[in-house]
Amino acid sequence: MNKMFLSAAAVFAAIAAHAVTATIKTAADTMTGDVKWQNGSKTYALAKGTIVREYALKDVVKIDVPRPQTLDRAAEMVKRGQASMAIQTLTGLMRDYRMLTWDRTACRYLVEAYLKTGNPQKAYDTANVIVNDDKTAAWTGEVAPFFWQALLKLGKKNALEACLDKAASSGSRPASAHALVMRGDMIIDSEGETAESCRKALIDAYLRVALMYTDAECSEARHDALEKGAGCLDKIGLPQKAAEFRKKASQISR
Repeated sequence: MNKMFLSAAAVFAAIAAHAVTATIKTAADTMTGDVKWQNGSKTYALAKGTIVREYALKDVVKIDVPRPQTLDRAAEMVKRGQASMAIQTLTGLMRDYRMLTWDRTACRYLVEAYLKTGNPQKAYDTANVIVNDDKTAAWTGEVAPFFWQALLKLGKKNALEACLDKAASSGSRPASAHALVMRGDMIIDSEGETAESCRKALIDAYLRVALMYTDAECSEARHDALEKGAGCLDKIGLPQKAAEFRKKASQISR
């Protein structure tokens, strides 16, 4: 049975708290209303007027959720060095949009915000909310590269290696590109930021991504590779080449 009619009086208030407007489509019908994910029962509760319905996750064919306007503003804050100011908004978006499409994007920026504000443990815990719902999010998708950064900073090298191996064999070019960037990060993390380690990271990782992953879907990984490659070029005494890398990175839309 793909849905159950519930007592509106008993659950409507609970659904209304932090619910978002969404359209749920099943094999039997399509309905739009205020929707909230119920993690305990793995169901969506939908309220419309005095009608309340519950849909099991396995019965949902498609769910359409408008992109929250506050998400883009919070993401820009993180990108522009105002990460601490975006945390509250992103936390609320992750809560309200749990299993409603945009929780992953909110999580991606919230994890990045925690990393930028020096809290890798919080970044790790936040990413795990998504990873616990979908194990593949640990090696593919927009959360994965930031989850890896948290693993690296926390010294969870075995878990990180496992994620990178799965990313490389996933068949996803963006995942493969991001994994290669992380390989470069790991070289510098393990050997220190010396001229030799920077040269190795540049040749074995960052330069490969910059040259081999030029397709649009890999733009974010390529941007990171160029930025990090520029830092390596500075370290080995090639500032003009570093400036070229930074110019190319600035031309990539993220």
